[in-house]
Amino acid sequence: GPAYLTILLVGHLLAPGLHIAFVVWRPEPLTLFTIFAVGCTALSLCAWQNSADVARLLVQDERTDVNLARANGETPLVTAAAEGHLETAKIILESGRVDPASYKVALQAAKASGERETVAWLKTVCRQ
Repeated sequence: GPAYLTILLVGHLLAPGLHIAFVVWRPEPLTLFTIFAVGCTALSLCAWQNSADVARLLVQDERTDVNLARANGETPLVTAAAEGHLETAKIILESGRVDPASYKVALQAAKASGERETVAWLKTVCRQ
């Protein structure tokens, strides 16, 4: 419906804009987050668009909340898992700040999306 179309357009316009802004101007990750965070978080956009390099820069900043959920309740880890963006999911998880409760939700999201490689990786993570 209209909500999905809005998300689709915003995601396809803001994610590349986020990348370009970061590459050209190199602002502090928190500044970039503040500029682009309208209705969702910059890290969630990275998870959704598989912008692993930008995600890596964002999670390096301790001020980035890796558990901040979008309006639909998904955390960046859950979004990356649902989309099958394994590299970005690993970057988010390796920050060491992910709420362990997100692991199982991410696993369920990956299963529901049919992302087999992500499911296999998350199963190993959930066992640890």
